Amino acid sequence: MIEVGVFTGGTAIFAAAFFKAVFMAFDYVCLDIKDHLLILPKTEKRLGMRYEFGKTSDAFAGEVFDVVFIDGDYSFKWAKRDYLNLGKFATKICAFHDVNAKEYLPKGGGVYNFWRHLCSSVARDMTAIEICHSDAHVGAQKDGNWMGIGILDMTSK
Repeated sequence: MIEVGVFTGGTAIFAAAFFKAVFMAFDYVCLDIKDHLLILPKTEKRLGMRYEFGKTSDAFAGEVFDVVFIDGDYSFKWAKRDYLNLGKFATKICAFHDVNAKEYLPKGGGVYNFWRHLCSSVARDMTAIEICHSDAHVGAQKDGNWMGIGILDMTSK
């Protein structure tokens, strides 16, 4: 698995613990342009985590991972670039964070517009799932959605 945009590592450590429990040979590449990590080195090793700081998805372009989680730069340009570099090569799942983040619409739409573009074009024949994960009263848009995870089942191509 690779996560683009790991920030402090909160999501990464949770995912790594889960996947390591069900698959001992699990490896997790955590990618970010800056090191904001709050995880102890011995925890990283125990969970099969490897951190790559100062890099973007360009450094791994074309590499194949079972799972790709894209949570980096929120611009349309980078959501697309991360997908083209890594997401389209995922063998099982390609997921995006903030697929309902409409606050980026004035700045070109970000992940919100890219997710919709992706689902209506190259991924239109794949199974796509959207999960909204916000309190309806905190940061939510008028439609009640905010943030969210978009998941593409790459096995359904």
